[in-house]
Amino acid sequence: MAHRSAFHLDCTAIFPDCRFECTRCMSEIQSVFAQIPGIDSLHMEGEGADARIIIVHDPLQVTTEQLADVFKRLPSFHKASFAPTLLG
Repeated sequence: MAHRSAFHLDCTAIFPDCRFECTRCMSEIQSVFAQIPGIDSLHMEGEGADARIIIVHDPLQVTTEQLADVFKRLPSFHKASFAPTLLG
């Protein structure tokens, strides 16, 4: 059964003007999560400071805690720049 997890990524302390508009960051996030078994989909909802990343996943294959850890280990030059907050 699929589960919907919503995350807010607080990167504004490091990139105050970003507001989730960087296609490079979103492309990286999507490509990393696409490789994880149990991920059905990933998309954004909202804009600016209210933006959140929605991940639909099978909690028997990948837990919400494991998803949060993935954000902390993104392989780009932004590594460790994203502090995920689980919204629901």
